[in-house]
Amino acid sequence: MSLLLVLGAALFWFKQDTVLRAASQVKNNPPAAEGFYDAKDFLNGIVAGLSNGKKSANSKLPASYKLKVPFTPQAPYANWVLPYEEACEEASALIVDYFWKGKTFTPLTADKELLKIVAWEKKTFGDYIHTDVNQTVRLIKEYFGYKNVRVLQNPTVEQIKQEVVAGRPVIVPSAGRQLGNKYFKTPGPIYHMYVITGFSGSEFITNDPGTKRGEGYRYAMDVVMSAMHDWAGTEDNIDQGRKAVI
Repeated sequence: MSLLLVLGAALFWFKQDTVLRAASQVKNNPPAAEGFYDAKDFLNGIVAGLSNGKKSANSKLPASYKLKVPFTPQAPYANWVLPYEEACEEASALIVDYFWKGKTFTPLTADKELLKIVAWEKKTFGDYIHTDVNQTVRLIKEYFGYKNVRVLQNPTVEQIKQEVVAGRPVIVPSAGRQLGNKYFKTPGPIYHMYVITGFSGSEFITNDPGTKRGEGYRYAMDVVMSAMHDWAGTEDNIDQGRKAVI
């Protein structure tokens, strides 16, 4: 009996210590988010995210949630010529980088940063147009220096929500013209990337660098999932690109 009591006390201490340490991490590093989300549920979101986006048995997602993510259009001075008209991938990666670093944009800083990224891509990839998911991951790792970058293959709406609730913006590659963004210059980009920053009801909230009006732009979730395609090599087979997010 004494042995069972000792084991029971040890297990209770371990559980309490684990919860307290996790709660301390949330308190010291709170999610940059708008709206209310219970700390216990937030921890469940972290667990769900760490398990490759698989739903935790105890996870519970709110009806709406939004991270505070900085925004810049891919053409900071509204100069929609090369390289800016093809800089959505670079701008999306930069937006997420500024989120993690707690920085904000000015047109000047965004412009300088984007041109530096394009120069790096030209040297590293030989080009910067239509950067696919693998190249974007390499950019994030090698240029920005992040070590933990994960690609979700064939993600579900639930998995994307879990990533956001866990405090991680999600970069989405798409067949741009299928998004139907009313602010895109007609007919819209063949291939496009943007950042999911939140969700509300049946819509994803995004920072879409493809327009100066892209901060907080909302897409229907079914549109996001249908248009989601990685670059597959040519404009003719954009629909053949895999479903994946960063």
